Amino acid sequence: MICEKQYLFEARTQGYHTYRIPGIAVTKNGVVLATTEARPGQGGDYDFNDVLMRRSLDGGRAFGPVVKLVDHTAYGAGPGHGLRLRNGRMIIPVWLSDGSGMEMGQGHRGHRPSCVTLVCSDDHGRTWCASRVLAVGPSGYSGLAVLPDGTILCLYECGDVEHMCDTRSVALARLDLDWLTP
Repeated sequence: MICEKQYLFEARTQGYHTYRIPGIAVTKNGVVLATTEARPGQGGDYDFNDVLMRRSLDGGRAFGPVVKLVDHTAYGAGPGHGLRLRNGRMIIPVWLSDGSGMEMGQGHRGHRPSCVTLVCSDDHGRTWCASRVLAVGPSGYSGLAVLPDGTILCLYECGDVEHMCDTRSVALARLDLDWLTP
């Protein structure tokens, strides 16, 4: 049973305040492409953000240098997507919060505490089972991909302190089906 994690884009590095909106894909040759929105300034939605990418030729174990794909242009990035594995299992990443945090101000439901988990369906989406929690603490948008050997990759936003907006990083988790099944 495996679940390995590593930071691919770390907050307050490479001239960026924060990293958001991760994306992940695996080419037909097994090359892993990990992308993120890189935010300078205060890390806001309109801070002349770039889109960065890193490539892995070994199934997400090691990644090459950062490459800038988009430089300060108008674009829209959004949440990730689910997968259907060869065996038919469907997997969807889910962000959860109980809304009890106060970071949005009095009278507003907060985004904290939060976590990222994965839910699975083995009957074409009729029923869904809860899986394990992948990331506890400040976390957010995520994307999924699968390697030719069946290893599942989840690229997700994460933070290590109370105010995630100040310290967003992007991490990659490599999972197998045994880890995914509760």
